[in-house]
Amino acid sequence: MSFKSPYPDVEIPNLSVYDFLFGQVSDADLDRPALIDGGSGAETTYRALIGQVDAVAGALAARGLAVGDVAALHSPNVPAFASVLHGILRAGGTATTINALYNAEDIAKQLTDSKATFLFTVSPLLPQARAAAEQVGIPADRVIVLDGAEGHPSLRDLLTQGAPAPRSASTRPPTSRCCRTRRAPPAAPRV
Repeated sequence: MSFKSPYPDVEIPNLSVYDFLFGQVSDADLDRPALIDGGSGAETTYRALIGQVDAVAGALAARGLAVGDVAALHSPNVPAFASVLHGILRAGGTATTINALYNAEDIAKQLTDSKATFLFTVSPLLPQARAAAEQVGIPADRVIVLDGAEGHPSLRDLLTQGAPAPRSASTRPPTSRCCRTRRAPPAAPRV
């Protein structure tokens, strides 16, 4: 049995997520807050956020992330999450978000299923992220620790790399996916 909404179809613009969100930000709005950290009250303006997204996109492209490649984001809800997620998309990649509570086995399964070639995490989650990355063959230089950890690139490294962001995704053919997510069952109970 088929169902049809009583409401008109929604028009979805033929734009990348980046262009849809940031393409119409006026000069007057660039210095308005885009993100506010609930814990600290720290604000990130649209100007700063767009700069961070472009820097992450450029760094990822320079490090080998190609259109359609998958990058995993294993992090709690922190302001850097937005910069990284949109940087992945801006570079033409596909993002898969990994539950911050997953253990190494769960992370490895999602990395395998999504065919991720990069993994972003934070230092408190690094032990299980590193174990999963090693298990699936993601090298240490592609495990990016947002807040920094010895032996891994940090978000600061990406932001200061200086590589130009790729051309706008909206000028590419609309063949790549915006976001790939997977809802995995929790790990089997441990006995």
